[in-house]
Amino acid sequence: MDFELSLMISGLLVSVTIYLGLLIYGRRLKSVYNDVSRPTANALVLFGIANAFMGLMGISGVLAPEYSMIWIAFMFSSLLLTELNLIITNESTIKRIAIIVLLLAIGVMIDGLASIFLGTQRIIMMPVLAVLIIGTTGASLYLLKETPNPFTGSIFTVIVLLLTAAFTAQTGIVASNPEYFIIQMAPMTVAAAVLLSMLRPWRHIISYTIVLLAFVVGTSLAIPAYLDGDTSILIFSIVAAFAGTATVIPLDFFIRQATETKASTPLYISLTLFFVALLAITHSNNYAISLSTIGIWDPNILFVDWFFGIFGVAAFIMAALSASASEQTRMASRETLLAYGCILLTLGHPFVIDERYTLNVLYIGVIIPLIIGFVSFLNVVYKLSKAGAAMAGARFLAFMFASLFLGIIAMFADVIDINIIAILMVTAGLLMIGSSPRASIIRNRD
Repeated sequence: MDFELSLMISGLLVSVTIYLGLLIYGRRLKSVYNDVSRPTANALVLFGIANAFMGLMGISGVLAPEYSMIWIAFMFSSLLLTELNLIITNESTIKRIAIIVLLLAIGVMIDGLASIFLGTQRIIMMPVLAVLIIGTTGASLYLLKETPNPFTGSIFTVIVLLLTAAFTAQTGIVASNPEYFIIQMAPMTVAAAVLLSMLRPWRHIISYTIVLLAFVVGTSLAIPAYLDGDTSILIFSIVAAFAGTATVIPLDFFIRQATETKASTPLYISLTLFFVALLAITHSNNYAISLSTIGIWDPNILFVDWFFGIFGVAAFIMAALSASASEQTRMASRETLLAYGCILLTLGHPFVIDERYTLNVLYIGVIIPLIIGFVSFLNVVYKLSKAGAAMAGARFLAFMFASLFLGIIAMFADVIDINIIAILMVTAGLLMIGSSPRASIIRNRD
């Protein structure tokens, strides 16, 4: 399978989603531009500009990679000015800083163009980029500490993902391993989700991120698989994308319940769905690697899957306990599960395994907590049934088991026939959608 084609497709797709998001973002920003303070309005405009440069990075990385560093400089300059407009209130100070930052970005552009067309050495590009990146990261940390909110949290997340993508690009990791294309498209996916969520509840950022991630990863795997005639990869990439997307409807509902009621049960259910969605999406990438000419499961991506799986199971158990156990039991269980999960995570790291054993050996450590979770949920259903809500209990049980079942199927995809996998994942996804509380509310209204 041609993963270089996957890398190219993902770069173009995320750029398209960013520019579509900018259209929606711009229209919604226009409706409130005169209703917010001048610094806030400037910050929102600059954030849009930063995303425009981010979109150019995706296109440039495919068509003209030699220009990528220039767009990176202007993107981090825009992000830095976005943050400074939210930190500094003095307008004249902001103007002076903006001129300096703009001159730095122009200096990088001149240095880069001279290197491209005249063959000169890039003298100021890396030092200036280092200053811009350090300044942007520091300002984002300050904002997150002083004014924690969905917007500052999203900026910080995008910056961390951008730094990760930049590191893997500069060290040649992605160039030599194009199957890691998810690293390059992750920051732009989150940025596009933020743009699409403008003037909408913050939980939509998470929902849009999962939908876009499933779409981009699924498409980037499906097209090369189809061209190469890899039917198994094609089918799994499609059903895994569907499975990940299927979590969005109930996930949005439970995040809303968690924020409105401050209850722990919907919070843990939200975490379970979030980890299951990411597990299904990332595992499709590893499944494609194992069936391609590479021929083995990538240990690094497998570790990421292991991370999502462990903490998805932990959240599943806590969701059951939070609905049936005392507060003291819940607190003790949470600390125990966190410590136990960290131990399993450490034992599952490729450096620790080092061919001494396989990850399959550690699955027994996950099965035991799962049994505890199953028993706890059965206890919840029994209590609901005794209270006269047998149907609600049955739907709740079907929903939670369907969500966990998706993750289990994805994890054991290597030992199950692809046709059976497709049927099971689609069935579990439909069951999860149909049994989710939001679907039940819609049916009752009808």
